[in-house]
Parts: sequence; structure tokens; C-alpha cells
Amino acid sequence: MTCCSCTSRVIIILFNVIFLIVGLALAVGGGLLRWNSQPVMSLIGEKMSSQTSPDQMKVAVQGLLEWLAPFALGIFISGIIIIVLCIIGLIGAICNSRLILVIYLILHGLLVIAEIIVVIIYATRPTLMLEPAKGLLWQTAINYVSENSTDKDSVMMNVMMLSLNCCGVDNGTVFDSAPNFQRERTYSGVTISESPERIFIYFVDG
Repeated sequence: MTCCSCTSRVIIILFNVIFLIVGLALAVGGGLLRWNSQPVMSLIGEKMSSQTSPDQMKVAVQGLLEWLAPFALGIFISGIIIIVLCIIGLIGAICNSRLILVIYLILHGLLVIAEIIVVIIYATRPTLMLEPAKGLLWQTAINYVSENSTDKDSVMMNVMMLSLNCCGVDNGTVFDSAPNFQRERTYSGVTISESPERIFIYFVDG
């Protein structure tokens, strides 16, 4: 075995050990985000515990996890793919198998091509990837009822708007299209009807 061959194997082993750790982190993180709500509950709870009840927090987290499910599953699958590739690379390098290393390089090449395609799509048409997420947020806003409502969509919007100090999706006009939005409010015993934008001045700004 030549020194060059030995050095190449060591580099491949080190490279794959590093990315194996990355793959494990992605798989664990994606798995927790997809199938375990407790980390998300704790993360949001630290910021929102004084503004929302435990029941509201639970509803909001469940809704958020439903939103993030495809994204989390994608992270999990990406982690598994990286783990499998790294294991193949390690086996090929440790066993000094030319066949396994060739398979490893081919699979790695295909993965790099796929990543390049994704980057090109995002660079040229970012809305293609962002619009689905915005569509989910828009639909949640359309189903909004009020700041006191206990339905999932209302609770999710309330938690997001309070934590981000914002109103609606791009702005509060989205609630003009919300069929169940409660426009009547009572102030000092007087019931009046106000626009969504005016209502959220009280709600978001306190």
C-alpha cells in the first residue's frame, strides 16, 4: 500500500466521520421535530409563558408541528441519507474496497447534483419554495376568529403575533377576508364594530 493511498483513505475516513456526526444531528433533530413536541413546547414556552395559558400553548405547538411536519421529515430523511452515505464511505475506506468506493463516489455525485439543482431553483424562483409555507399561514389567518377564541387557527395566530409583535401575514388586511372574524368589540360597556387593523392595535400593542 502506497503512502498516497493510505493518506487518501485517512482523509476519506475523517471526512465521513465528520459528516456522519452531522447526519446524526439532522436525523435526531428532524425526528424530534416530527414526532416529539416537548422540545418545541419548551422553546416557545420560555418566551410565551407569561402571555398564553398552558392549554393555548399546547394547541399552538400542535398546530406548529403540523405545519413543520413535511420540513422536519425532510430534515430527518436528509440525515438518514447522509448517514448511509458516510457508512458506505467508511466501509469502503476501511476495507480498501475499490468497488464500494466507486459506488460511494457515484452516490455522492448524485447528491451533489441534487443539491445544486435545489440551490439553482431557490436562486431563480425562491417563491416556488416559500409560497407553500406562506399559503399555510394565509389559510390559518383566513380561519381566524378572535384573540379569545380557543380554536387551533386562532390560538396559533395569537401566539405568533404576540411573539413576533406583528399582525396577519403581510399585514392585517388578510383578516378582511376571514369569514368568521369577530369584528364587534366591547369597550367600557359599549359594543362597537371595528376593522381588523384597528382591533389589532389593541391586541398586538397592548
